[in-house]
Amino acid sequence: MPSVRAVRWHGNRDIRLDHLELPPLEYGQVRIAPAWCGICGSDLGEWEHGPVRYFYNLPGCPTVVGHEFTGIVREVHPSVKTIKPGTRAVILPADGDDSCRMCVRGCHSSCERLKLYGYQSNGGLTDLATVKASMCFELPDSIPFDIGALIEPLAVAWNAIEGSGFQAATHRALVIGTGTIGLGTTACLVAMGVEPSRIMVVGRNAMRNEKAREYGINNVYSSTDINLVQKAKDLFEKVGPDVVFDAAATPSTFAQGLSCLRVGGVYWAYGIYHENIDGFDATQIPLRRLTLKGALGYDDHIFPAVIRALDDGRLNHDLLRSWITGRILLEDTQEKGLGELAMNKGEHIKILVQVNKM
Repeated sequence: MPSVRAVRWHGNRDIRLDHLELPPLEYGQVRIAPAWCGICGSDLGEWEHGPVRYFYNLPGCPTVVGHEFTGIVREVHPSVKTIKPGTRAVILPADGDDSCRMCVRGCHSSCERLKLYGYQSNGGLTDLATVKASMCFELPDSIPFDIGALIEPLAVAWNAIEGSGFQAATHRALVIGTGTIGLGTTACLVAMGVEPSRIMVVGRNAMRNEKAREYGINNVYSSTDINLVQKAKDLFEKVGPDVVFDAAATPSTFAQGLSCLRVGGVYWAYGIYHENIDGFDATQIPLRRLTLKGALGYDDHIFPAVIRALDDGRLNHDLLRSWITGRILLEDTQEKGLGELAMNKGEHIKILVQVNKM
């Protein structure tokens, strides 16, 4: 069997560059040579603190990390008829069972027996990654591999907007947080045709807040400089936004986000809350007809939607590329990737790992 390099998680603060033998392809699988792979906040959290406790199945050890990746299909199992070797692709990193209620309805990232590439299944930080053909989406030539590595977090954001029921022509949005997901939500709202005047963005980091302003949004504020609830009410006709997208995922943003909403509004959660929310007055949900919704992932059809928006330019490549604040090699994943983020997280939006030169 051929041997490949692979970055594997062995434990807290223990990422190693190993050499692995490739197993034979199984039914429905393909082999992809990754080009670029993003390092996610969840990767950093796992490296620092251990597996995300909310996942249905905790990852085994060791596991090849990386779930935001693009590349070229190199080999397909004889059973695969939907994609050919040589195809440029981006991977939806959900290794679902294909039979549960959520998979059947086209939402593999919420499979009842979910395994995610990069966590419970081997991911993309390897010379050759083995994935399901059904989770490979063709990447047009118009989308460079590095920009394509942002499709996964952009899909989280696009799914939030669709899933919340946000109406682009009439609704007002508050985005809390200006990390990759918060900025992605801002970019996707603009790509969907939402007037910038109907978007308010709040974040703690000045550099990231400036990236939100590059989308023509004037209502971008430092969370330390304002009374969030009062500002949101004042900005949106004294009633507040129709939807709050909380990418910060803290007890305080949860409470403030709900308080910001207008009557009948929607709060969307798509982050991992590392602290329990105590003292929450749940009566305001029925009293003000609020709706709480959320998802860590996306419906399957979201990936093609984001690909189309990148292909036709609604999602601006130049603005997205400016989010890439670091580019490193596979062998430097721990020191210059995860270690750098742990030390200087506020200086970065997205670090990409170049796995294979293409």
